[in-house]
Amino acid sequence: MGKGDTFLRCLSCRKKIFTLNESGSFCLACISPEKTTENVCLTCGKSFITLNKKQKWCCQKCCNKYIRSEDDKVSMSRRWDVFVRDCFKCKYCGKSPEDGKVLHIDHIKPKILGGSNKIDNLITACQECNIGKSDKELTGAALTEILTRVKTNQECLRH
Repeated sequence: MGKGDTFLRCLSCRKKIFTLNESGSFCLACISPEKTTENVCLTCGKSFITLNKKQKWCCQKCCNKYIRSEDDKVSMSRRWDVFVRDCFKCKYCGKSPEDGKVLHIDHIKPKILGGSNKIDNLITACQECNIGKSDKELTGAALTEILTRVKTNQECLRH
């Protein structure tokens, strides 16, 4: 297990258990089988049992390999293009480095949910908003609002 791995004790049998995020506080032996799902890891192909049907990796190491592969990072030039398009402002709260904010590039549809590094899936976010959004996908009214803000900023580039 890596340094960032988390250990808890099962609330039923008190056995030490490994958890990634939302695996709960019970070991899989103490949970009824109908609440668990068998998935196949996208990175190594191993079969694993989980409580979270959306979990796609058997461990944090496989997750990191999939998400952080070198050829799949957002290039520096694409980052710059997104910052320029968004006028160096967070599209969630409107703050900028002038307000003391550190800017990040955020995926509208997160990579963990199949999002790409195409420019239309990237947006400028301050560190706080990016961490707060986490791996949630923008949909519905929230997505429409953010896309409207991006189009509005393209107008500011013309002035």
